[in-house]
Formats: sequence, structure tokens, C-alpha cells
Amino acid sequence: MAQSKKNMQMNEDLSWVLQGVRLTEKTAIQSGDRVYTFNVHKDANKIQIKKAVQQYYNVQPEKVRVMINKPERILGRNRRGGMTKAFKKALVYLPEGQNIALA
Repeated sequence: MAQSKKNMQMNEDLSWVLQGVRLTEKTAIQSGDRVYTFNVHKDANKIQIKKAVQQYYNVQPEKVRVMINKPERILGRNRRGGMTKAFKKALVYLPEGQNIALA
């Protein structure tokens, strides 16, 4: 019984976890240091993010850091209020000798 439960967890569908690679000037510089930034689902945790990166990019992450950016108030030209979107991003650290080809 325990073996089948373990296999189910290993074959878990994690396609919902990673929402895309976050490509900015800062993340491009960090990728040289083997740190890659992903937009992730707001309900995903570090373990799921690590497993999803293993599944889709065939690398073994050393650690994962998660940041949640909350919405902020903004004012437009005509003084109408608005909000920025909330998002969650993950920094994935890879060991020496492993990398992800993003472009």
C-alpha cells in the first residue's frame, strides 16, 4: 500500500505549478550564477516547485526561495486609482555544472 502511494506522488501532475519563466534584466544576470526565476501558482509550495523544475527541465535544484508580491495602489494620469497585480515568484538555485536553456 505504501509503495503505490509513493509511486502516485512521484507521478503527480505538476503542470499547474510553473506559470512561466520570469525574464528581466536582473534575472538574466542571475542566471549566470545558476539562479533562475519562475512565476508560480499562488497555491504552490517549495516542494512542489522543486519537483516541477525536476520534471520539466531535468535538473536537480539545490534550494528554492519563494516571494509573494502583493498588489499595490497606483494612480494614473487622470488620478483614477488602480491596483497592480499580485504574483508569486520562485528563485531556483542549481548546483555547479547544471543549467537551464531558457532562450
